[in-house]
Amino acid sequence: MSIFEGANILVSSTNYSNMGQVYLEQGELFDVVFPADSNFTIGDPVTATIYHRNGILTFQSTVIGTIDDRILMIKPSRDTSLLNRRQHTRYDVNLPARVILDEENDLQATVKDISAGGLRFQSDKYIEEGLEVDFTLGTSNFTGRGIVRRVQLREGVFEFGIEFVLTPELQRSLEQYLVRYEQVKQMSN
Repeated sequence: MSIFEGANILVSSTNYSNMGQVYLEQGELFDVVFPADSNFTIGDPVTATIYHRNGILTFQSTVIGTIDDRILMIKPSRDTSLLNRRQHTRYDVNLPARVILDEENDLQATVKDISAGGLRFQSDKYIEEGLEVDFTLGTSNFTGRGIVRRVQLREGVFEFGIEFVLTPELQRSLEQYLVRYEQVKQMSN
């Protein structure tokens, strides 16, 4: 198996984006499978972003073949490398959270990690990428607002990456929360 087989990949053209999986990587080709028809056509210039456990790889390519829910693309050049785009230290947590979608809809979630720039949570309900949501962590008074930047389905559970909409109050609360979290973590070790 190649390094990217099974990795999630977002493929975008000027008119359309779709999240799929790298089904096969062979020679200079990527075979990508989507959950439904891909809507890409041969010759479409695309941007591909692969989300790999070792980082993120983004490259430009061209669709060179289509079969229903699959496309073939040319792999990036050999000098393209994985980039870990995380700018902030992430803290692994397992916190209950309430995510408020609008005045009438909210959902229960589990926060899996948090940093100064955002958080990652899981839920059994779907939230659309780009949606701005409010959240409250656990039983604390830590509340904030963020934008859903990544949506992924893993083992039947939706996983969301949230980028904080930082206000001075959220920045202060977040810094205090992370300092307390680090202190508690160090005391327990």
